[in-house]
Amino acid sequence: MDTYTYTREEFREAVGLLPELEGLESLVGGVYPLEGWREALKAQGKALLRPNAP
Repeated sequence: MDTYTYTREEFREAVGLLPELEGLESLVGGVYPLEGWREALKAQGKALLRPNAP
Protein backbone atom coordinates (compact mmCIF):
# COMPACT_ATOMS: atom_id res chain seq x y z
CA MET A 1 0.00 0.00 0.00
CA ASP A 2 1.24 3.47 -0.85
CA THR A 3 0.99 6.34 1.59
CA TYR A 4 1.10 9.97 0.55
CA THR A 5 1.65 12.98 2.75
CA TYR A 6 1.18 16.63 1.88
CA THR A 7 0.87 19.94 3.65
CA ARG A 8 -2.33 21.97 3.79
CA GLU A 9 -0.80 24.45 1.36
CA GLU A 10 0.08 21.68 -1.12
CA PHE A 11 -3.45 20.30 -0.87
CA ARG A 12 -4.94 23.79 -1.38
CA GLU A 13 -2.72 24.25 -4.45
CA ALA A 14 -3.73 20.85 -5.87
CA VAL A 15 -7.43 21.59 -5.41
CA GLY A 16 -6.91 24.98 -7.07
CA LEU A 17 -5.58 23.22 -10.17
CA LEU A 18 -8.63 20.96 -10.58
CA PRO A 19 -10.62 23.38 -12.78
CA GLU A 20 -7.77 23.32 -15.30
CA LEU A 21 -7.89 19.55 -15.74
CA GLU A 22 -10.01 18.13 -18.53
CA GLY A 23 -11.40 14.61 -18.52
CA LEU A 24 -10.93 14.11 -14.80
CA GLU A 25 -14.46 12.70 -14.55
CA SER A 26 -13.46 9.74 -16.71
CA LEU A 27 -11.25 8.48 -13.89
CA VAL A 28 -14.30 7.79 -11.71
CA GLY A 29 -16.04 4.54 -12.62
CA GLY A 30 -19.14 5.36 -10.58
CA VAL A 31 -20.65 6.42 -7.29
CA TYR A 32 -21.92 3.63 -5.06
CA PRO A 33 -23.63 3.33 -1.68
CA LEU A 34 -21.51 1.72 1.04
CA GLU A 35 -23.53 -1.46 0.68
CA GLY A 36 -22.49 -1.61 -2.98
CA TRP A 37 -18.79 -1.99 -2.22
CA ARG A 38 -18.56 -5.33 -4.04
CA GLU A 39 -19.91 -3.78 -7.24
CA ALA A 40 -17.65 -0.75 -6.72
CA LEU A 41 -14.56 -2.98 -6.61
CA LYS A 42 -15.47 -4.28 -10.08
CA ALA A 43 -15.91 -0.77 -11.51
CA GLN A 44 -13.62 0.44 -14.24
CA GLY A 45 -11.53 3.33 -12.92
CA LYS A 46 -11.84 4.64 -9.40
CA ALA A 47 -15.03 4.01 -7.45
CA LEU A 48 -16.49 6.59 -5.09
CA LEU A 49 -18.35 5.22 -2.05
CA ARG A 50 -20.90 7.52 -0.45
CA PRO A 51 -22.93 6.63 2.63
CA ASN A 52 -26.15 8.09 1.21
CA ALA A 53 -25.68 7.39 -2.51
CA PRO A 54 -28.82 6.33 -4.38
